Amino acid sequence: MNNIFSAKAYCREHLAGISAIEKKVRSCQVIGSLKSVNDALTKLTLKNTSTVSDIAKVIAKDVSLTARLLCLANSVFSGLAVRVTSIEEAIFFLGLRQIRQMAISMSVLEEMEAFSDGGLVGFLTDYWRHSIATAIMTSEVLTMTNGVKDDDQYYISGLLGDAGKLVMLYSFPDEFKASLDFDEVTPRKHLERERQEFGFTHADLGALYLELNNLSPDVVEAVLFHHEPEKADGAKFYAAGIGLADVMARYAGFSAGFESSPPIKYGDWELMEGWEMLFSSNRVGAQYAKASTLRNIDSLPSLVSGLLGSGVL
Repeated sequence: MNNIFSAKAYCREHLAGISAIEKKVRSCQVIGSLKSVNDALTKLTLKNTSTVSDIAKVIAKDVSLTARLLCLANSVFSGLAVRVTSIEEAIFFLGLRQIRQMAISMSVLEEMEAFSDGGLVGFLTDYWRHSIATAIMTSEVLTMTNGVKDDDQYYISGLLGDAGKLVMLYSFPDEFKASLDFDEVTPRKHLERERQEFGFTHADLGALYLELNNLSPDVVEAVLFHHEPEKADGAKFYAAGIGLADVMARYAGFSAGFESSPPIKYGDWELMEGWEMLFSSNRVGAQYAKASTLRNIDSLPSLVSGLLGSGVL
């Protein structure tokens, strides 16, 4: 039987001053409902007896979710002769998968508002746009290689991949400000610079924070190693997917926020460890992934815009 991964145990072994680091991480806003986020909606969508009307009733209870759902449908399907004006129509056009992703995104954004800093509004906007784009691409990449099982967990893993940057902003402001001046050529190099300068990384902080908030051990491990997937054990698959999706999102124009990000060329992700791990043993799958990746990247701007809606941040 495999041991359950523990970010706390890993960090205690690899980081100096872990007690002080953990204390600061514990000072961050608790995400009370993230473990069960979207629970009622997910249960409904998984039931064979649920109707579109049943699902629409759940969504209609949340005015904000309803507004963003209609915004997303009209953004993605802007070529329609008429506007989408009902929840049932939006469900028909978008499908349940994107609706669950919207519910997850909104819950996370609302619960992590406490990390905001009035002087960094622009950075935070970039951060959330990049995080949502990464979540979408993580779900696409992992679905390509592993099918549709755990689809919501794919999305949550990508959405929270850089949660440690918000933890650093909130609990380690001096280190955060110093990191803004880093000018590394890849996300992995940025991570290594953090480790060199601070003795810890945003991935360490993110994994500790998510574990304290009772996230799945697979998500926690994947977040810890998303820039170094070869170090992961049980969650190599998730970690590789997040790392690839992060770079794909940058290529699509979604800057990472909080760090300098040099231009990404098309196909740079094929040079990463994660691509090799996920696709090297399946040439047919790799060819399909190349074609599918570009198609999914092209749709990212409208998806992210619809998920966030106007005036969200």
